[in-house]
Amino acid sequence: MVRTYGHPLGDLDHVEVPHADLALLLADAEGRIGTGWGAALLDGQLLHLSSQPGGTAAPQVIASAEAFVAVLTDLEIDRTPATVALALDFDLGAPAPADANYSGRPDGGVAATLSPSLDGLNIVAVVGPGVSRAGGEALAEFAARGGVGVFNTFGAKGVFRWDSPFHFGTIGLQAGDVEAAGLLDVDLIVTSGLDPDEFGTDALALGRAMVLDIAPWQLEIALVDWPRRHRTVPERPPLYSTISGIVQPMYERSAGPITPPRAALHLAGAAPDGAVVVADAGMAGYWIARTFPTGIANSVVIPALDQPGFAAAAALVAGLNKRPCVAVIDGPPDESTMVVLEAAATLDVSVAIQSWVAGNTTVDEHLEVSRRGFALDGPQLDVVGVDDGCLDPLLDALGPITAWKSA
Repeated sequence: MVRTYGHPLGDLDHVEVPHADLALLLADAEGRIGTGWGAALLDGQLLHLSSQPGGTAAPQVIASAEAFVAVLTDLEIDRTPATVALALDFDLGAPAPADANYSGRPDGGVAATLSPSLDGLNIVAVVGPGVSRAGGEALAEFAARGGVGVFNTFGAKGVFRWDSPFHFGTIGLQAGDVEAAGLLDVDLIVTSGLDPDEFGTDALALGRAMVLDIAPWQLEIALVDWPRRHRTVPERPPLYSTISGIVQPMYERSAGPITPPRAALHLAGAAPDGAVVVADAGMAGYWIARTFPTGIANSVVIPALDQPGFAAAAALVAGLNKRPCVAVIDGPPDESTMVVLEAAATLDVSVAIQSWVAGNTTVDEHLEVSRRGFALDGPQLDVVGVDDGCLDPLLDALGPITAWKSA
């Protein structure tokens, strides 16, 4: 929590915005593209803490500064996107009590470890944004020690490089993902950091595998009793080769209008260190989620819920933080996006948005647009005409798009 939107809170930076809905949207976006919480303080000392664009929560009454700190401490243990509402029922301007206890951090509960006797089983992992937002070291240790292939949801892209042997692919976008991933036929599925608004475990329960959830912070010690030795990662399942076989020619095609996968590739290649690419739910979000080649966790963010205006809001927040960002949306900007753009102009914050529509933008034109977008040299709203005939092969192979609930 680095700033508040809406009303000020203590010594935190403060961004004044014209209405509460915009404050909530910006707080949601700030939390989601970072690793902590975005904050909006509304009338009546209602504090909205969120990393889930479009998330809602019933207010919890907080009667003292000590209770407030205790709640914030509890929230630190789990980085899975969520929303919390706190009704601060105490004097925010009063000095903190001298005898209050503000120390301590939750330990996260009892650690779970897997027996070395499971070594012979076919084990895979499915991880979500709770893992990517917590840092990838624990997952890397788990995968290497166990020789475990890892599927990520689209909210956890980048936990492994796209070409890592541990990267088994992105799931949660289409109806056939789970079957093509071979998840109905393995012995044990270890899940961690899944966002139920993005991808729940119900689909995993259809197969014969036992499903075991391990908290992200516990992954590093989950296989602590397994002897260290070289373990071969199993061959990737059909999901990876199926997508690669369809998408690779689209990456490589340079004639005619740019394909959405080639546009995603440009964004990945043009992004400087520390940059982030964000996309709204919808077709633009699908193409970024499915085909953006990732190597860095949290460098690409697509929300779990269909929250209008998210991508523009995330670009504004990134601009406040001087973080290079390009936002991708479908078609003309919607009303929520226009409200964000007006706020960006008022705050003198540069945002770069690509509006993907059916059209005839060339490969060279899009590459230049993408490079310019990351340069933070002024507000940009570029219409990108992509080839709209690329979707059918993926639908034929993996079924309809199933991602995104309405916020």
